[in-house]
Order: sequence, then structure tokens, then C-alpha cells
Amino acid sequence: MFAHDIVGALQRQIGFRRQGATIDDAAVEEFLAAAICIPSEDFVALVGIDAGSRDAAKRAMSKMLAEGLTAEFEIVSDPQRYTRRSGPTRPSRI
Repeated sequence: MFAHDIVGALQRQIGFRRQGATIDDAAVEEFLAAAICIPSEDFVALVGIDAGSRDAAKRAMSKMLAEGLTAEFEIVSDPQRYTRRSGPTRPSRI
């Protein structure tokens, strides 16, 4: 469910590809589900009282997931992407 929510949020603005071919949402979700593994020492920090340790653990996990995604997939800007979750999207205005 966590991987599904991440992919849904990301797919509103970006697309995932491998060697130029569009990757199905399910493949990205499967990759993230396998990559989201919280070591016990990080889990203790995530539920702890110390905000500094908690934030450091979150940053480390985010960095690890971002590095894994960019190593596995080509991430492309795709403002016209249509997803089964959100329908057509429009480019944001600056």
C-alpha cells in the first residue's frame, strides 16, 4: 500500500521508463515494495521521541529510495500523463 501511494503521487507529474520504454505502474510499485525495507535500528529512530534522529532516519530512507529509483528507471517529466488514478493532468502554471 505504501509503494502504491508513492507511485500514485509521483505519476501525476513524472513517468518511469527503461531504455525509453514506459514502465507499468505495477512494476514501479513492485520495485518500491521490495526497496522499502526499514532496518530495525532505523525503525527505532522513526518511532522515537528525538526529532533529530527521526528526521535523519527519514532523510536517509528518502535518499536510499531516490537513489534506487534513479538507478533502476529513467525518470522523465510527463505533465500530460494520464493515469488510472488521477485522470488527465495539466501542466502547472508558474
